[in-house]
Amino acid sequence: MQHRKSRSGAILVLSAISLLMVMVVLHGLLRHVLESQFPAPGDALRLKETMTQFAALLLGAMMVILLGISLPFIMEELRLRQAISESHRTNVKKSELIAVAANELRSPLTVISGFSQLMRKRKLPGHLKGELALIEKEAQRIDTLMSSLREISGLDLASMSLDYAETDLTQFLHQCLPEFKQRCAEKRQKMVLKADSPGKMRLDRERLLQVLRILVDNAARFGPERSTVTMTVLRTSGLRVQVNDEGPSIPKEHQERIFQQFYQIESARHSGIGLGLAICKATVEAMGGHIWVESERKGATFSVSLPAP
Repeated sequence: MQHRKSRSGAILVLSAISLLMVMVVLHGLLRHVLESQFPAPGDALRLKETMTQFAALLLGAMMVILLGISLPFIMEELRLRQAISESHRTNVKKSELIAVAANELRSPLTVISGFSQLMRKRKLPGHLKGELALIEKEAQRIDTLMSSLREISGLDLASMSLDYAETDLTQFLHQCLPEFKQRCAEKRQKMVLKADSPGKMRLDRERLLQVLRILVDNAARFGPERSTVTMTVLRTSGLRVQVNDEGPSIPKEHQERIFQQFYQIESARHSGIGLGLAICKATVEAMGGHIWVESERKGATFSVSLPAP
């Protein structure tokens, strides 16, 4: 949008300058011709009137031509503004709908989870215990999806609150490591942390942890059984965290689009609705950072770069 406006403005300015130069040249040529036609001193008044009339005609012609040049750009600008306004209204309504739906689903889910916990305390046949475990697993999955829906509906870069605090990165990461290992345990994957004394930095620990949870969860979900999920922490002028998995590669044409809301690669769909990476992107950008993915023949490496606040 900004690029279009700059380009349109530059074209209009250049057009106006070109027309002005043409008008000055024509005015000078006419003056030269008229002075040769009216050399007598008594003709000065007639020459002045003729020049004034011609200048007015040139100015009017220039304004008409400039308006003709600028009108398409003005119409395009109005169309863009209208499209942006409609898109904003649609996003607001979508966010409101998502938030309401997520909250409405919470009540029945709470009932299901509560009764499943009560049933677990009773003596049940073996086959019912397995079915009960399946109910609890699916209830947990729905709860995770609803949390993602509520999170994405409330994400607003302009209003997202951040709570920065001086953080010992080594201590912070080792506190998070057991949780990351637990996320990899279901498929008996190995969680490896590589962090060589990254020192201290002011950051929003909860927001960063939220991003790392999603990235590790995705790495575990798409990686094969007994594979390795590697998290590498690098200190630059700020902080860079990389999460690598050994799952399928991500085609280049999808590497930017996977950060869009609800976008999933058709050939690699797993449980989920495609919100995790959109949440990561919005959160990282709110902290002034950048997130991207690199993927070649096998696996993928998601990188998060955060500046020092």
